Amino acid sequence: MQMTGYMFKNAEYRQSLKQSLEKSAALLPGEAPAAQIASSVTGKISVDMGGQKVEVNAAAFVADLHAEVAQLKSALARVQAVPTEGGGQGALLSYMATLPREQLQTLSSDISSDVLECMEMLIETVLARDAGGLGGATVVEGTGMKMRELLVWQLIIGYKLRELEQRDQLNKLMAK
Repeated sequence: MQMTGYMFKNAEYRQSLKQSLEKSAALLPGEAPAAQIASSVTGKISVDMGGQKVEVNAAAFVADLHAEVAQLKSALARVQAVPTEGGGQGALLSYMATLPREQLQTLSSDISSDVLECMEMLIETVLARDAGGLGGATVVEGTGMKMRELLVWQLIIGYKLRELEQRDQLNKLMAK
């Protein structure tokens, strides 16, 4: 559960960065219109299509590229316009659900050895305190309420550990 909390904080951090970048991209100067660029391109270009070289009018090729970019932008806008579940309450889960498997795995792949060690120490400390020094494959029984408390506690600890790790990384960057 600590790892899940860690992943949630990492996903929230990435989502926040993505939103910030999207907002700042809107502030950048606009692109030149496709027609203006296509009219300034002249000549022919050679394109390798599966081992076969084909000569194409450069202006037509650029116009096709701009049309494809426009299609991709509109598709992206449609995907981004889909409302999140629960009126915004499930935004983080929706964001995580849209991540490709490789990006989802990176949410926990860059975890530092210090954080892993801290997670292990916390679990060992709780088990030692509550159950008198358990080890190995000992089975521990408890009430459902105590298990829920333990799971929520671990989720929060993982979340806070990632937050502390991010703060430490930013402090190191700012100190340079």
